[in-house]
Amino acid sequence: MTSVRSFDRLVSLGNVLVDIVVAVGELPERGSDVIAKRAGLAVGGGFNLMASAARQGLPVFYGGLVGSGPFGDIVRGALNAEGIEFLDREDAVDLGDTGFDVALIEADGERTFVTASGAEACWTRAHADRLMIGARDALAVSGYSLLQAANQEAVLRVLHAAPAEAKLFYDPGPLGHKLPSEVLSQLYRRVDWWSCNESEAYLSTGAGEPFGAAEELLGRLEGGSVVIRLGAEGCVLALPGKPPRSVPVIPVEPIDSNGAGDAHLGAFIAALARGLEPFEAASWANHAAAISVRRVGPAVSPDASATQTFLDSGVLPEVD
Repeated sequence: MTSVRSFDRLVSLGNVLVDIVVAVGELPERGSDVIAKRAGLAVGGGFNLMASAARQGLPVFYGGLVGSGPFGDIVRGALNAEGIEFLDREDAVDLGDTGFDVALIEADGERTFVTASGAEACWTRAHADRLMIGARDALAVSGYSLLQAANQEAVLRVLHAAPAEAKLFYDPGPLGHKLPSEVLSQLYRRVDWWSCNESEAYLSTGAGEPFGAAEELLGRLEGGSVVIRLGAEGCVLALPGKPPRSVPVIPVEPIDSNGAGDAHLGAFIAALARGLEPFEAASWANHAAAISVRRVGPAVSPDASATQTFLDSGVLPEVD
């Protein structure tokens, strides 16, 4: 492992909103009502990825928008608690409140979402031009951000203006394959790291197994690399000019997989920033994600110390 840092800061262009999580036995029939078993609020969306990278020791900047109402205040508090910097604009009151989603979780774990967008979906060219991206920055973009018409043009504007040396990490999410072909073409030319889970890889490529999907994605990228997350099986790593490799993980019994993908990508970015080689960084991210699935909640990624301890000993750290 080398100690030379690959980049110094992560700038996330993903949207941050508030999750209203409601656990129910089953979804209500149309026009009816059910009593929730439990409910709570959590900051979600792009926050989970940023929290993961920040806890791993990488400076993080949120490039999106924060609203002016009570949900915006919740987001500000969460960002500040993780040491994540952001543009708290004086004109935030004009944007309205931060958006939210209602997540209905059934007894079998199935999740159903209803999303109400807010200030985070109100990007403009002026806001994009406020973001100063340096050659030593890494950028994180999600398919969710690019699906929203108001944000798509502005986010692409940031990517076009960023120095070529700034590394771009892209996570398509479950809807990224629905992006217009002209947007996908721009991503294929610019992305340095394409990170997605197994089902997202299949949706994007039509492949039926991870190695084939990795090779297909690798062939579309102009010099970029691919990570396909496989949960308990670790991940597949594909680098230009090389066959895909399996990166294993110490097996654990999952409790809650919510946010595991964000924990993985955030830890992976932070590991690359510290100078780890891609295979080492992927292994590091596998084990950070393994720790996260032993904890309940969306933003439960571990810090670097806990990840190192698990890698060295194979023993899961105790939950605080």
